[in-house]
Amino acid sequence: MSTKIVLPRTVDELKRTHLIKLARLAIRKLRKVRKELGQNFVINPKLIRQMVSLLNPDEDVRTLEIGSGHGVLTVYLAQRTRHLVGVEISKRLIKICEELIRSCSLDQNVDLVLADVLHLDWKRFTTIVSNLPFAITSEVLTKLVRDKVAHAILTVQTEVADRLVAAPGTDNYGRLTVLIQCFYNVRKVLRVDSSSFMPEPEVTATLVELRRRDVPCIDDSELSLFEKFTGVLFSQRNKVVRKVVRDTIGIDISKAELCDKRVYQLSIPELVTLFFEVRDFLTSLNRTTSS
Repeated sequence: MSTKIVLPRTVDELKRTHLIKLARLAIRKLRKVRKELGQNFVINPKLIRQMVSLLNPDEDVRTLEIGSGHGVLTVYLAQRTRHLVGVEISKRLIKICEELIRSCSLDQNVDLVLADVLHLDWKRFTTIVSNLPFAITSEVLTKLVRDKVAHAILTVQTEVADRLVAAPGTDNYGRLTVLIQCFYNVRKVLRVDSSSFMPEPEVTATLVELRRRDVPCIDDSELSLFEKFTGVLFSQRNKVVRKVVRDTIGIDISKAELCDKRVYQLSIPELVTLFFEVRDFLTSLNRTTSS
């Protein structure tokens, strides 16, 4: 790096001034910050410390960091996991990250990969950590479910965090809520305002933690069909369940206690019950459509 910046040995010693210097250097090296790639650098040490503290060295042994950026979070994650793979899509940023990793003598513990993380297989990782680029948040959350990742530590747009923990009958309750809560226990950890990043995004963010349920509500073998089912239902979330099922799937449901509710009012157990009732018909319909 053209300007040498030495990070403190421990994350507890990390100061805002360290993060601001590195953010300015990264922005200068990039020449142009690309919002669509989530190039907003954390300058709030509390957020970095909180993310690192959520890693359990005994459980989170193979960690994937999405968007290593300039490498500050990468350095401190590497101190708490046996092996860290950092994926970055920007050639300029990965060079900065590599130099920072070398300066901290963490070369043996970190592999940096220049790639689009959505094209990689996540099944070999126990943990995903990221200050997520907002543009790929839904895709990342869906891939977590599909690749059966046990633990995720993610900074997401506050609006998304609200959807992940939403209760039935509320405005934020939707298809993404159902998919995630069927497979994960979710909790909000820390809300951070836009001044925690450089450049400042136009929205606030929230750090969330997801831990995969020991027994998911839906078997993994039926995930694809369940995704299609919830997609159909929540495309008409404000309509009465009986009508949506009849008009879109083509059958009359027998669960009287569910019939007159609106789709967004169904709890996850109720959605699962309804799924099992229409599953066989959905399967045959799916085969017919595919052939």
